[in-house]
Amino acid sequence: MNYKYQIAELNMNITSDCDYLIKRMESFQVDSFDKSDLNVKMKHSDSLHADGEIIIQDNGVGWMNKENTYVSCARIHNQDDILTVLEVEKNWLNANIEYSKKSGFSITNNNIDYGDFNAFHMVGVLFRYSILNHQGIVVHASSIDFNGKGIIFTAPAGTGKSTHVKLWEKYLGSQIKVINDDTPVLKQKKEGNFIYGTPWSGSSDKFLNTCVPLSAIVIIERAEKNSITQLSVTNAATKLMPRFFLPYFDKDLMNKAVTIYEKIISQTPVYLLKCTPEKEAMEIVYQCIQK
Repeated sequence: MNYKYQIAELNMNITSDCDYLIKRMESFQVDSFDKSDLNVKMKHSDSLHADGEIIIQDNGVGWMNKENTYVSCARIHNQDDILTVLEVEKNWLNANIEYSKKSGFSITNNNIDYGDFNAFHMVGVLFRYSILNHQGIVVHASSIDFNGKGIIFTAPAGTGKSTHVKLWEKYLGSQIKVINDDTPVLKQKKEGNFIYGTPWSGSSDKFLNTCVPLSAIVIIERAEKNSITQLSVTNAATKLMPRFFLPYFDKDLMNKAVTIYEKIISQTPVYLLKCTPEKEAMEIVYQCIQK
């Protein structure tokens, strides 16, 4: 069946019968739009293969180069079996995803088929690069709406982004909404920079179809004492770049990504928060944002 979605104002037309994808993306579904920015056709296949010149392993996804398309595939961990194959035109307008269902393999304890999960993830991969053609960029971060102010919390995996956001939820309650707990979009508009929710939210499944002005970016580092410092643009750019999903395999798209990235960093206060997982860490960020 055919479904239409709008995520960070990017219009996606998806033909799929993947129940997991349809459920996860339900809050982003729209009845119609004037023009599709990304068309995706998905189908099951019992025999998957991928070929092309291998060019790069990027953010855990390997890319191969063909004449007019990029090809990527996902495999079952520690096995040779291909689970998902993605092929996308180099203008990022049209893509095909083939995926297999592997009985006996599921995600966590909720019986999500591993093939369905990877197919949904591959749509997220398509989205993160297609949005670069529409002044948006995806960041690995937790993001919140605090009384209409959008705040990004970013750090390497396992450092404590989600833990810090839970402090805000615990102590500020209804004043806080989690926009996305793993991969929100930062987007440039005439009115300024904004955070948008996406349905790709890591293991927490916390996300909203919403948009809020970007007020601050906070880089989290573990420490024995809590402190916060506003970074210069140069220092901020150096520390933040590894947290953004950048298309290293595509020169033209990479130039667009860097332009968007540099503008957002230069227009947004960026703080380095050295912290413990305690209330005081939340309070010192709160004081900065309130100024």
